[in-house]
Amino acid sequence: MKVDLSIVVISFNTKDITLSCLDSIIKHTKGVNYEIIVVDNGSKDGSLEALKEYSKNNKSVTLLNPGENLGFGKANNLGASRSSGEYILF
Repeated sequence: MKVDLSIVVISFNTKDITLSCLDSIIKHTKGVNYEIIVVDNGSKDGSLEALKEYSKNNKSVTLLNPGENLGFGKANNLGASRSSGEYILF
């Protein structure tokens, strides 16, 4: 399947906000083929575990775990490097 839009989301100790964000993207994004790439930036609040479970149940979500906090810019670059969309939304 061709992906028109790659959506990169950075997570750092924001489990509830990130999950809500993903729910909103999935609920409101229609008429475009998209993927969501979530980069967990070394969260310690259970975000990684919750995002692993979420990505198992949502085929449009890919979780990247660099194992450390890369910072916002490098985490976005990692997400972009794994994207396959014609356009990238950060």
